[in-house]
Amino acid sequence: MEEIHWIRLKVGIIFAILSLILAYVMSAVLYPLWLAGTMRKDLALIMGIAGFLIYAYFLGWLVLYVAKEFGK
Repeated sequence: MEEIHWIRLKVGIIFAILSLILAYVMSAVLYPLWLAGTMRKDLALIMGIAGFLIYAYFLGWLVLYVAKEFGK
């Protein structure tokens, strides 16, 4: 029973570190989209949707990666 707590702790630490790295990478990726959306108001909705989809894709990858690594 104690082993499950260590696994949860390891998963939490790995997920926290990877999500922090993902936040920095995604801010670099999404900043040009945000900038283009603020400069050209006609592209704001398209850039917002594109940014959301990019973020959702990489967040889904992160969750599946952590689940695959610790689901063995």
